[in-house]
Amino acid sequence: MQFPQLDKYRNPISWVAIISLIFIFLGLSSVFSINIPNSDDYKQLFHFVLNYLEASSFVEKSALIFEQKNEHRIALLRFFTLLDWSIFGKLNFTHSIFAGNIALVGCFFLMWRYLHKQGMGIYHVLPLALLFFVPVFEINTWSAAGFPYNFVTLFILITPFLLQKDSSIHFSLAILTAALATFTFGNGLLAFLIAYP
Repeated sequence: MQFPQLDKYRNPISWVAIISLIFIFLGLSSVFSINIPNSDDYKQLFHFVLNYLEASSFVEKSALIFEQKNEHRIALLRFFTLLDWSIFGKLNFTHSIFAGNIALVGCFFLMWRYLHKQGMGIYHVLPLALLFFVPVFEINTWSAAGFPYNFVTLFILITPFLLQKDSSIHFSLAILTAALATFTFGNGLLAFLIAYP
């Protein structure tokens, strides 16, 4: 299907609207995010860090990182939590909330790239921005939910993008992003199905 050939990317109003939506979204999410654990944050992050610090061997620490949470393995969030702990000396839930929201911005830009490859212009991207950047409590202000949801989506979107390139390096990177998706959230395992011919 051919889309009308408008001046696809020269509409400054659309550009301003999209960039404004991104900054308003990130700003609102940051303002309404608080550094207090919520629900799963207690066991999956707060208790995880305490158990990790008490673990004496590499095997115990690795087992804690890759431990299953319900049907999920949230190793990426746990790695991020440990990195945050090692840099700042305390657990700050707003850091992982912000990182998850940045991953959502990355998802938006990947979708934008897919639309661009299909010949769609900025007019088609604006509704996408309106869908992506609506603050939702559970996804945009809750550490244990937003970080895994947004990062697993990002890795699943990156995987087919890499598989479109015909090189062994891109294929290896696609396997890496599929593995990261798997250890970010339970449904990330489905990223490997994308590579199946």
